[in-house]
Amino acid sequence: MIFRVSNQQETARIIKTLFFTVYVLMLLEGVLRKWFFPSFSSLIFFIKDPFVLLIYFYAIQAKLCHRGYCFYLYIIITTIFIIHTGLYSSLNPDNTVIYLYGFRNYLFYFPLIFIGAAVLDKQDFIRMAKFSLWIAIPISALVFVQFISPPTAYINKGIQSEGFVFTIAEGIVRPYGIFTFTMGHVLFIASLFAFSLAYYFGEIRFEKPHWRHLLFMGVYILCFSFMFFTTGSRSIYAYAFCTALFLGILCMMHPNRFTTSKLFTFLCILVISALFFSYTETYQTLLERNLSAVESEGSPIARALSSLYAFTGYFTEAPFWGYGIGSGTNAASVILRGPSEQGMGFMLAEDEWSRIVLELGYLLGGLYIFLRIITVYWLFRLSWQAFKVNNYLPIITFGFIGPVVLNGAMTMQGTVLAYGIIFSAYLAGSALPQEKYNHG
Repeated sequence: MIFRVSNQQETARIIKTLFFTVYVLMLLEGVLRKWFFPSFSSLIFFIKDPFVLLIYFYAIQAKLCHRGYCFYLYIIITTIFIIHTGLYSSLNPDNTVIYLYGFRNYLFYFPLIFIGAAVLDKQDFIRMAKFSLWIAIPISALVFVQFISPPTAYINKGIQSEGFVFTIAEGIVRPYGIFTFTMGHVLFIASLFAFSLAYYFGEIRFEKPHWRHLLFMGVYILCFSFMFFTTGSRSIYAYAFCTALFLGILCMMHPNRFTTSKLFTFLCILVISALFFSYTETYQTLLERNLSAVESEGSPIARALSSLYAFTGYFTEAPFWGYGIGSGTNAASVILRGPSEQGMGFMLAEDEWSRIVLELGYLLGGLYIFLRIITVYWLFRLSWQAFKVNNYLPIITFGFIGPVVLNGAMTMQGTVLAYGIIFSAYLAGSALPQEKYNHG
């Protein structure tokens, strides 16, 4: 058999390569969909899925999977959802594609977390982080061109047929970078923030100290700072705050001279950078945008907190079994409203948990939300345990990926889903002991 390998060690090596391939494809997907093959945009959206199936094939073959309470809860929920999806498809055959797409977003990618926990290790995560740091420099050049170009420029092209793009102010776009939507770019910058912090704490090191590495980091810091402060999104500040917050909490709970001094110095650098940025014209533009957003949308803190309880307001509106899995996604919007609606608006609700409840009802929706909560709790426990043995990379990563897994739009937006699952897999793998499989 062409895919059969001789032992777990070889299988694990193949799975590690496939994980990295999925990550790279997640980054390339937007480039291919926007600029190279826009006619095949919908098809390219699923470019990662065959590689995910290969990961499952090899993992099942070699029995490589971390089995714990999250895994068994996932198995139970998946069984129930298969029955639920099958019944809805038989009752509404015209919506079968919507239900299958919804099932993909809810559960198809989720096992990658458990496989990553069994196969990936800290060195794999560091290699992925280094790759991200390197590509940040050319991506920042792209973002700079997008930022100074008008919204109608080809470089600011999205995937909507009417050419709509988000703006910070009149004539100034919110850069998409290599992604098809602002959220993907925000998550990329959030991951760079985490990796920058990990580098500062000594978790990410180059092979040997060298002037070229110092030059690289100097250029990288300038490029990263530009992208960070020009995202035009308030979410990036929330992710940065959560990253520093969780690390700070554990540093205070388990104090030592190294982490305390590093954290204090890092916070000082952030304050100085923020003060410097506050004197720029870009800051004034972003400030006006934020003030306008507060007037129209309310406080960002209140809005973030409301996403944790807004679903309770749909108690009387949501059908007991919901409107059907996937019925509140962009795919449903395209199918039911037409291709021109791709990426525009929300079919049922804007926040994640409310949409889950409306799609699945309070019983099944609540069960799936519980899976997300318990997974975040498990990832935090792993990060905490790793921190105790001076492994800081997991908790630094948890600071930005924990909120994404908790109630980020993973069931709505493909890039958010990929970020949430892939980074959770790398986090779990880097936090667990290195020896995870037999070599026989």
